[in-house]
Amino acid sequence: MIHTDEDDELYDIAAAVEELQTAFTNPSQQQVVAEIERIAHEAEMKKGQPYHYDVYVSPSQRNTVLEEVAKEFEKMTAFGDTSWSFAAFVRNMKK
Repeated sequence: MIHTDEDDELYDIAAAVEELQTAFTNPSQQQVVAEIERIAHEAEMKKGQPYHYDVYVSPSQRNTVLEEVAKEFEKMTAFGDTSWSFAAFVRNMKK
């Protein structure tokens, strides 16, 4: 897995949320923290990938994987222009 600056930001956010959770002991305060955590999680998921998984994938990681897939399509010379078209399509999926 590739480590990026975006990963560091995500870890900082996770640490801040954990700190908030331990600081608030009142149930209503914990509900507020849980809601903030849920909203932050949804925002990160939407920013990093179009699918909902419990693993965050940064845009740079996603782009790296898409480029690897595009290169593999280009290697499929038996399919001619079709493989090049697929490679171009995959490259256009980058953010």
